[in-house]
This record gives sequence, structure tokens and C-alpha cells, in this order.
Amino acid sequence: HLTVPVTLAGALGGLVGELAIGLFIGFCISLMFMGVQIAAEFVSHQSGILLGSVFNPMLDSSESVLSQLYYFAALMGFLAIGGHRRLVLAVLDSFATIPPLGFRVTGGLVELLVDLLTVSFELAIRISGPTVVSLLLALMAMGFISRTVPQLNILTIGFPLKLAMALLVLALTVMSLEPLLIEAFDTGMDGVGAALSLSPA
Repeated sequence: HLTVPVTLAGALGGLVGELAIGLFIGFCISLMFMGVQIAAEFVSHQSGILLGSVFNPMLDSSESVLSQLYYFAALMGFLAIGGHRRLVLAVLDSFATIPPLGFRVTGGLVELLVDLLTVSFELAIRISGPTVVSLLLALMAMGFISRTVPQLNILTIGFPLKLAMALLVLALTVMSLEPLLIEAFDTGMDGVGAALSLSPA
């Protein structure tokens, strides 16, 4: 039921509010995917994979192949745990908890966005951490080798060594992504549900 008499100005404002609800839910979940892509960008920049970047028409920017690989892996995990169904349920529940034309921006929504941004960056650090640390150790080892054996062309062997190290650590840690992604998606959906007073899934 409508909470206020409908006027043209109120209807236009209400339409913007209804659109904002959908954008808010989608943006909160997309922050988790952005965290995964940021982690891949960290690794790509440190290992040199970023040299083989590709154009992403959705964001109108260039991304590394590793970033797109991690994005689609996160998307498959999101679909595998039923995240798309929770999104649809969240939208349906929003009609019951928020009356039509009754959406208002509150301080809790802003705080939730800040919290989810923090979770997104924490996810990026936790995913890219092992690979970045291993690349740092490899870089320190190459620096030591270049000082002790100056005849060795460290630039020639350094690039493939860093690339091999990055791919090895990524292969060893790829299975640890599942609990991190599930935790991040649960945090995102629970935060959206709490902010919009939705029923828990």
C-alpha cells in the first residue's frame, strides 16, 4: 500500500527511490567482485602479467587476463552457492519491508557502503597476499643474486622467474578462494538485508 498520496512529483521521486534500491543491492554485491579483480590486478602488476592486458568494454578500461579469469571464477562461485537466488529474494522482500515510494536514504546505508568497501579491500589483500609476498621474496633473492653474480643478466631471467613464481603460487592457493568468496558474499548479502530490514535467507 502507498504511504502517501501520489502526486506527479512524488511519483517521480518514488521511481528514483525504487531504482536506488535495485542499484544499492547490485552495487553492494559488485563490490565483492571488485575486490577479486583488485587482487588479480595486484598480482598482475607485480608479476608482469599486466603487460598482456585486454580491453573490457563493460568498464571501458583495460584489464589483465588474470583479472578477468578471477572475475569469472568468482561469478561461477556466486552462482554455485545460489547467490543469484538470494539477490532475487532480496528484491522481492524489499517490496514487503519498504513500501512503494517510501525509500529514504539513511545514515545506515552510507555506513554499510563504507563497511563493504572495507570488506572488498580486505578480500583483495587476502586473495593476493600469498602471491605478492612470494614475488617480494623472489625479487629479494634476485637482488641478492645480482649483487653476488654481477655477470648474470638478472633482467633476462628475472621476468620469467617472477611469472613462474606467480603462476605456481596462484595454482597452489586457488582452492583457498572458495571460503573467502563465500564469506564475502555472505557479508554483503547480510549487510544488505540488515540495511533494508529484509528477512534473513
